[in-house]
Amino acid sequence: QCDFSTPVNDNITLTAKWNRTPDKFVLRVNTATKPVELEAGRFAMAAGKHIVIRGLETPLAEAVLRGADTEPEHINKLADGRIAAASGTDILVWKSDLSEQEMKIQTNQASMRNFMVLPDGRAISTSGSWIYLRDSLLKDITSQTTSNLEIAVVLSDGKLLTTHPCKVNIWDYNGGFTRESDVSTEGNIMGITILPDGRIAAGMDHDTYLHIWDSAMQNHIELPAHQDSISSLAVLSDGKLVSASYDGSVR
Repeated sequence: QCDFSTPVNDNITLTAKWNRTPDKFVLRVNTATKPVELEAGRFAMAAGKHIVIRGLETPLAEAVLRGADTEPEHINKLADGRIAAASGTDILVWKSDLSEQEMKIQTNQASMRNFMVLPDGRAISTSGSWIYLRDSLLKDITSQTTSNLEIAVVLSDGKLLTTHPCKVNIWDYNGGFTRESDVSTEGNIMGITILPDGRIAAGMDHDTYLHIWDSAMQNHIELPAHQDSISSLAVLSDGKLVSASYDGSVR
């Protein structure tokens, strides 16, 4: 019997099978908005135009957050416990007690491709070829234009990594955006994640390999991985790396 199923990454769902061995887990490919872990075993994830709060111990939703005009993306937990998400051109914020939506910030950007909250409470959002740094109130501080931007992730040293067609940039954003690295790649990055030791793991659209760089993207290795391109990567709580591929497999 399947007791619960919860997304772990954009294309990965973790499903628990409770039979004679209740610690056995099966990974299945799924297209779900990446959830955020509020605390151990409790997640917020998108469902249509709503955000669902649920735990791993029950398949029932604890709460449903409403008020988005489009499907919420890039859900984040703010330092004060409130939940924020990008929805089209808006940033939505709900109260920490989940009772109601607290505010809707109209960004005047095109639809946001990335939205993330930094450890110090500031936030970064991207739209088209622009990167925006926001203060803890989610207002703009500064912005930077670059080539067409696809994925943005924060590295273990706090710097920002952005992917572009056949290129990766690393930025220092304290005191304004300064590009520290501009590394060409043989293909477009399809999935990317940061490993516990700070290294960068990614999949590209042109091959079936897992690509791993050091945190400065100077040293690079390739590992055979799938029969088709890697679509998504995630690091599990035990530090293991999981990859999902367009060939329908998860490893």
